[in-house]
Amino acid sequence: MSTKSIGDFVEIKVVDDGVGFDITTYKSDGNNHVGLTNTKQRLDRIGGEITVESEIDKGTVVTVVIPKGEY
Repeated sequence: MSTKSIGDFVEIKVVDDGVGFDITTYKSDGNNHVGLTNTKQRLDRIGGEITVESEIDKGTVVTVVIPKGEY
């Protein structure tokens, strides 16, 4: 994990060098997977964003950018 300041924002990056996954395929195991959707909605409300990059057999990188300030 790394963090850095970018102007009025803070970037938090989590890198996993595991098996990765296909980000275009949704998991359909009968459960309601809403974690990422909820996180995106909450970040939108404060002017932040989240990106997920993943490649099978290479790993995953999740980047969260949030504005500096108190919430």
